[in-house]
Amino acid sequence: MAAGENKFMKMRKQRERERKLQELKKWEFPQRIGSYNNYTQPALEFSKQICNNIFSLDEAFSQEANVLKKNLLKIVREKEFAPEVV
Repeated sequence: MAAGENKFMKMRKQRERERKLQELKKWEFPQRIGSYNNYTQPALEFSKQICNNIFSLDEAFSQEANVLKKNLLKIVREKEFAPEVV
């Protein structure tokens, strides 16, 4: 019986720990949107957002957007197909 009670106590303590962790998580500050990304160059991120999201809205600007993207990447010294850019 002592072994069965010991196992029961371990399971009970484990459940209590899990409940405490859940309660603590409930009161943590929420993560900001996109905070899982590791941004290191603000200029690069700004360039990507401008070229990908703004100028891709209209097909008439596709050539100008590509030229602008190449020029902005030259300014921030990144290659066009680098993993950070894509």
